[in-house]
Amino acid sequence: MSTSDFDITPERRDEMIEWTAQQIHKRGLTTPAVFFIEMNRPISYVGSQAVHFFSPFVNAIFDSKLATEVGHLMSDRKNIDRLIDRLEELTREQEAAERKARKKAKQEAGKATAGEVSPEAQALAEAAERSGVDLGAGPAPEDAAKGAETDATEQPKKGGFLGSVGKFLKRK
Repeated sequence: MSTSDFDITPERRDEMIEWTAQQIHKRGLTTPAVFFIEMNRPISYVGSQAVHFFSPFVNAIFDSKLATEVGHLMSDRKNIDRLIDRLEELTREQEAAERKARKKAKQEAGKATAGEVSPEAQALAEAAERSGVDLGAGPAPEDAAKGAETDATEQPKKGGFLGSVGKFLKRK
């Protein structure tokens, strides 16, 4: 069997790169991931060959061609560049959205009279709070102490990375 029997299409390649970049970015690991990828760039081909070697075992466990596809994806160094470029693009998009949210919140704060806030500004502030964006002043001391107590007792989200991998595999 030749390796061309397992080549992935450009659409599938782009889908895999996009999914990987989104998962890394969603978890806030863009910077460490870029460092790790750049550090291991010289041995990416060796890593892809290791993936090819172990793919029959992985495919037997997960019943998917994903390991073979990942091996082919990693064997081309251009795909490493594509992944890094996509991660950097996602970071730029997030920074631009954060700047826009801060600017809009400041404009709304300047326009608002005592106690009046537009629904748009309220929605932006809630979105920024959910994503962890700091729009200026920090929390009140009571809120900071309360936050420290809840962070230690907070349960991790179910699913996590393996759950998202499972969802990705079910799509194919």
